[in-house]
Amino acid sequence: MMGLPGYRGPNGMPMFARSTVRVGSRGGAVIWVMREAFMPRGVTSPERIERLKAARLTRPLTKYEEVELMEHDPDKDGFAVYGRYPHGFLNHVLRHQWLGAQTRREDILHVCSGTLSESEQWTVDLRAEARPKVRASGTALPFADGVFPAIMIDPPYSDQYARDLYGVENPRPSWLLKEAARVVRPGGRIGFLHVAVPFPPPNCVLVNCYGVTTGVGYRIRAFTLFERQQNGLDGLS
Repeated sequence: MMGLPGYRGPNGMPMFARSTVRVGSRGGAVIWVMREAFMPRGVTSPERIERLKAARLTRPLTKYEEVELMEHDPDKDGFAVYGRYPHGFLNHVLRHQWLGAQTRREDILHVCSGTLSESEQWTVDLRAEARPKVRASGTALPFADGVFPAIMIDPPYSDQYARDLYGVENPRPSWLLKEAARVVRPGGRIGFLHVAVPFPPPNCVLVNCYGVTTGVGYRIRAFTLFERQQNGLDGLS
C-alpha cells in the first residue's frame, strides 16, 4: 500500500517511507513492513583480500572484484571486531546514496564511531582506545552549527553496554539526534543505526528506514534517515 503517509514530520506534513509498506492495524499503531534491508554477502578471507590487492597492481580488477575488495577489506571497516558497522555497510550507504547523491566518504561525521577505521576523515568517540579523531561526547559535539553535509550515529544499544564500555549513562537517541541536527547542514542527512526507530530531531524530517543485519540468526537493526530542513522552512517546525 504505497502512497499512504507513514509518518508526520515536525511541521505536521505526512512523510513517506519509499521502501516500506504501510499496513493497517485495526485502529492501533501504524505497522511498517520493510522492503529493503542490508545484509553482508559473506566475509571474504584475508588471503583472498591480499590476492585481490596484488592483482590490482598488475591488471584492472573486474567490477565484481572491485566491489568484493571494497566491501570486505578490513582496513576500510575498522581495527577490531566490535564497535563498528557490519562489513560493507558504509560502502553500501554511499553506493545507494542514502546520505544524498553528492555525499562523499570524507564528508561524513561519524558519531559514536567505535573502532571504525582510522582512514575515515571525521570520527568522534568517548574512548581513547577507539582512536577517534576527536574525543568527545555525541551529546556535546565540539563543532559549529551546520558544518557537516552528513552524519552517521551508531550509539550503544543498551544501558549495560554503555556502562561496561564507556562507564557512562546511555545517551538517549533524542539527545544524540538533537546535537547532530545542530551541526548538520540544511539539506544534509543524519543516519541513525539502532535497535529502535527514533523520532525526528528538531527541524528534521524522516526520509526512510532500512533494516540492517549481519546474517541469518542475528538481530536486525534499523538505519533511520533524517534530513535537515532548509533554513527557509525552519519556521514551519
